[in-house]
Amino acid sequence: LDAPEIANVAARAGVEAPTSGPLKFQARLADSGPNRYALSAIRMTMGEGDLAGEATLATGGARPIVTANLPSATVDLSKLGQGHPTSPPGRGAAPPTAAREPTPAPAPGAPAPDGKVFSADPLPFELLNAADADVKYVAQRVLYGGTVIQDLNLTIALRGGELTLRPLGARVGGGTLVADLALGARNQSLIGKIDAKQINLGTLLRETGTSTYLKEGRTDLTLELRGTGRSMRALMASLNGTTTLAVGAGEIDSKWLDFLGADVVKVLNPLEGQQPTTKLNCVVQRFEIKDGLATSRVFTFDTTRMTMAGEGTLNFATEVPALLIKPSPKERSLLSLATPIRVSGTFAKPSVLPDAAAAARGVAGASGGAAILGPFGVIAPLV
Repeated sequence: LDAPEIANVAARAGVEAPTSGPLKFQARLADSGPNRYALSAIRMTMGEGDLAGEATLATGGARPIVTANLPSATVDLSKLGQGHPTSPPGRGAAPPTAAREPTPAPAPGAPAPDGKVFSADPLPFELLNAADADVKYVAQRVLYGGTVIQDLNLTIALRGGELTLRPLGARVGGGTLVADLALGARNQSLIGKIDAKQINLGTLLRETGTSTYLKEGRTDLTLELRGTGRSMRALMASLNGTTTLAVGAGEIDSKWLDFLGADVVKVLNPLEGQQPTTKLNCVVQRFEIKDGLATSRVFTFDTTRMTMAGEGTLNFATEVPALLIKPSPKERSLLSLATPIRVSGTFAKPSVLPDAAAAARGVAGASGGAAILGPFGVIAPLV
């Protein structure tokens, strides 16, 4: 098969093209036994990606059985979803009504129609019973936006409605990622463990277009999660497990810290000038999750200008955060000026505001600071 444009092939089949560009595919097909078929010497290029290897399909049992060993040199995931589903069909194509306009899908991470982040739509667990499979896939490079994932190694096993990805390994952001995931159709369950080591978080955030506020920050992340539920919303409400995050030294754009009270230093020391960046010493966080409620056990954010300690919960069932972040400037004379920040609202519409009760307590103790800081010492907590 050799097509100069994938969209034309998709239009003839009456489906959407996942990407754009040329498509080339060749393989040897053999009837290798009763109800058994084999593809060998696979060579495929689609857009800027490629695929090789071999695969078999057996249809004589209770459900089809697929086995495959598929290596790739390069896969560009950032091009997926950028096809041309409405490209004009060529000669012999399906009539225009077969290539109708698709219904626009919500953007990833967009709130559901009811304002919740996690969808109540049923997850397609029934698909896990459609076949059994053993698939091994390796890719030297996987491109996603500006991120390069190297040495991806993935083994997929699907048997009797139980899907496992074990192991899933890769190198990304200068570090390593290892994951072990399992989905079960019978119990509608999810069990997963993710272990990331020494990933350059600043580089990863910049490459994915998420943020440019952090430079460096070697990061270790461990997630151990399990839950059951027919939908993502139900699954998150039943979640149990732990999350641990440790971020090493780096630099933060000082603008990110301004809303936490770091600007107090600039007000009191106008001749010092604003430093464009602040040195990050470390971030350490640990949450324990029980029945959908994540409780902070360790929450420390330390820079050369201040240390922030956090406490509180994240309720995945109600999608309500209840966190209190307490900044402590490194300069002792400014300790009374640091007002705790309360994070509330919902996951879809979070609210980040100074804690009113803490601010009131700060006013009561600020009169003593007037002797040192002048009249500003009295009004600083209100500011």
